[in-house]
Amino acid sequence: MALISGDGFGYYGTSQVPLKWDGGTSQFQILSTGGRNNGPRLRLTFPFGSGYVRRNLTSPLTTMIIGVRINPESIDSALLHFRNFTNNAIHIALVLNGASKIAIKRGGVNGTTIGLGSISVPTNQYSYLEVKVVISSTIGSVEVRLNGATVPDVIVSGINTQTGASPNIEQFVLGADATYAGACSYNDLYVCDMSGTINNNFLGDIRIDTLIPNGDGFYQQFTPSQGSQHHPLIDEILPDITDFLSSSTTGQKETVFVTDIGTVNSIKAVQVNNYVQKSDAGLAQARNLLRSDSVDVNGATVALSTNPFYISTIFETTPASVAWTQTTVNAVEIGLENVT
Repeated sequence: MALISGDGFGYYGTSQVPLKWDGGTSQFQILSTGGRNNGPRLRLTFPFGSGYVRRNLTSPLTTMIIGVRINPESIDSALLHFRNFTNNAIHIALVLNGASKIAIKRGGVNGTTIGLGSISVPTNQYSYLEVKVVISSTIGSVEVRLNGATVPDVIVSGINTQTGASPNIEQFVLGADATYAGACSYNDLYVCDMSGTINNNFLGDIRIDTLIPNGDGFYQQFTPSQGSQHHPLIDEILPDITDFLSSSTTGQKETVFVTDIGTVNSIKAVQVNNYVQKSDAGLAQARNLLRSDSVDVNGATVALSTNPFYISTIFETTPASVAWTQTTVNAVEIGLENVT
């Protein structure tokens, strides 16, 4: 897999941020407006602390790409950084400096500047930021692109991009690693590990659409908490666990149809997100399910907790291993399987 994470911030609220991300400070908000097409966004503030949200990588990387739409509210704003959690080391951070240029910092937002962009990035409006990093003490590199351009705003190579003893990136982080000026909003986030044959380099200025359940699917084996229809119990944009679907039988599956996607030039992937929990002690496991053209594919099996959390699985192609199209996405079913 090359595309390892994506987030449009469109299906959870501020209170669910700790369930979707692996850590953060209290200086975050999920806002329902102000993003692309006046859609949702994540807003981080920095003046009174190191406002951030961070996500752990399944396996450490030394090379990766992040793309995200940014709206810095002022100059001197933190943007994002790459962190080695084990050594508490920030390899590379990006900030918008006092001249409204992208500055590449080694060691954190207050670290050593090792590269400087030439394009003025406006405040209080969105730009699409992409950055590719190679972490090394000798042959490191950083390339920054803006607004889908194939020509970099800044590129530095053959330099030290490593902080501490290990070149491993264990977390990617939106926001600041220390108290810093400003605030910034984010949406349309993607992260690639550069493996595989697709989605293994810059994706350009991408959009993430949130599609919600709007019809019962092929599998209706879970039990509704009320009524006879299944999809209305799980169609809330913000999770509401006062109504739900449940299963106590191994092997049961549940799928739903979702709202249609708008007109697009290409589709990079489909991500299935389920908000899940178990109801009692003991082992309970589930896995995400996607059904397309009468073929089922699954995500990884995950152990459930009595506290709700999200399971997310990215499917870069259809079960037939071909690229997604508007037609195949509009016909897809997503769901969950009770593993045990």
